[in-house]
Amino acid sequence: MKLKLITSTFMLSAASLLGQTMVTIHSEDFESGGGNLNGGNANMTSFGVVEDPTDAGNNTGAGNAGGGNSQWGAVNTLPQRIDLPSAAEPGVSTFKVSMQVYIPSGTTFATGVDGADRMGLILRWNGVQTGASAQYLGFDTFTTDTWQLFELTGTIPNTDDQGAAVTTVLPIISFNDRANDAVDGIAAYIDDYKIEVSVSADDPNLPVGTEFSFGDVEQNGGPATEEIILSNSGAAQDLIITAATLTGTNADLFSLEALTFPITLAPGAEQAVQLTFDPGAEIGFLSAALAIESNDASTGTISINLSANSAEPFDGREFILNGDFEELAEENGALVSWRNNNRFGPSTDYARSGTGSAVFNLAGMNQWGEARVERLNSDPNDSITITPDMYGKDYAYSAWYLRPSVNGMGEEDVCRTIFRWNGLNGPTNHTHGLFTVGSVPEDLWFRVSGTGMIPEVDLDGNPVTFLTILWSHQDVNSDAVGGELNYIDDVSLKIDAPIIEPSGELAITSILHDIQNDLVTITYDATANVTYAIDRSIGLTVNGEPDGWEELSDSETADSTTRTYTDFGAPGTSTKFFYRVRVPE
Repeated sequence: MKLKLITSTFMLSAASLLGQTMVTIHSEDFESGGGNLNGGNANMTSFGVVEDPTDAGNNTGAGNAGGGNSQWGAVNTLPQRIDLPSAAEPGVSTFKVSMQVYIPSGTTFATGVDGADRMGLILRWNGVQTGASAQYLGFDTFTTDTWQLFELTGTIPNTDDQGAAVTTVLPIISFNDRANDAVDGIAAYIDDYKIEVSVSADDPNLPVGTEFSFGDVEQNGGPATEEIILSNSGAAQDLIITAATLTGTNADLFSLEALTFPITLAPGAEQAVQLTFDPGAEIGFLSAALAIESNDASTGTISINLSANSAEPFDGREFILNGDFEELAEENGALVSWRNNNRFGPSTDYARSGTGSAVFNLAGMNQWGEARVERLNSDPNDSITITPDMYGKDYAYSAWYLRPSVNGMGEEDVCRTIFRWNGLNGPTNHTHGLFTVGSVPEDLWFRVSGTGMIPEVDLDGNPVTFLTILWSHQDVNSDAVGGELNYIDDVSLKIDAPIIEPSGELAITSILHDIQNDLVTITYDATANVTYAIDRSIGLTVNGEPDGWEELSDSETADSTTRTYTDFGAPGTSTKFFYRVRVPE
């Protein structure tokens, strides 16, 4: 008999249950093959359907957490991201995730210095990792060789951790092998997995969340436009919307498209309404309220709290010089394929701006692909130089991705951007733009971004002198057959280090030619912390023409009043060379 282990991470108020009824949006009992759950990430060594270990005559799921590359093993739902019912009301509707858990006496879970290995129930709202609802239980809190109920309950949030209205959920069942030392074998059995949410029983019903955020908008960077969906989740009666009014402290900064009232929505119908925010010169947190009046039986007037954060424009030094991929040739500061493979390269299939972008290609036979920056004169050459004046400075990272509906990556595949200080992989990494492909829309550009601070020392306590960035794309199940694509454009990394204007005259003071080794060394006057470019020509014509100026480097950051540059690529067949030093535009 399967018994109940009582757990809860949220208390529910009686008011939140009024006018609500529970519906199941996903379930799996393994009697039909277990097709609604899959093995999740690569650290879930295996997950499959087996007979009930208690000889009860039914099927269950069994997870093997041994042999993975990380302590985190995941079992995901299929589909991976689940739409919430239109009648669910974020901020009011509740959820319950439940499953039966059986820990065998011979489990491969163990207790170590970091504590007991754990089972977890996780709901990522809109697929966003931070702000997820989660509950973990140590394997030793379960009675071995006994089925017990494990539950996670709570209220659906109005917005995810990035400020977007919650419309979907990405569920995860976690097998947490804390020391990453589990051997092959069954860690736990699970059965009767179910996700339930409450929905309004009103008819008609206007299911609109009570919070709506525009997130960060740059000062004087508006207008920003978003959509609010008005819908009728009732079964038989028309919803009649009679008014929509903006009030509040900053109501003049928000505007609603012109509407003709009344608006009548039949059961199941919806209408998108544009809402605009323009901060102008205002700065900081700005808010208003939108009141919508209708014949909804329980909430005749719904008040939506509107908010936005107007932030000062980020004034910093741009370090990714070809992030718009308009010049398709590899350049200093461009993103290029790592190890010269065909898993990343330029493309003109899609473009968020201009005519070019870049494309990740899961070529098959390898789980990992990545791009890095091309810095021909940095040490190492796939990194960005970090100088002491940058320590403690803020940085801002941003990139835009497009998932094609045809020949796109698998829904379980993952993209992320990893910052490695001094190239070291460890807990001091900064990771931005981590997303599962199935959690993002198809054929639409969407933005990932992040901010952080440049550390003074690396994981080993040494001064940070360079930053290695990995634009990673992962074939989670190693099942790509080739040609599974994801596009990226308008990549930016800015460091909040004010651009220093050069002082004094810029002049080349010496040129030495090592004829035997075919090297040319240039010394020039410089201003500390100013970045210079070096060009070479044999004919003094314009850039791009025969014998014209050729850029050798545009990332020479001076650390004193003189700077030396060595040209390792001077052609030995030429009888003359011209060099120039300039400050890049």
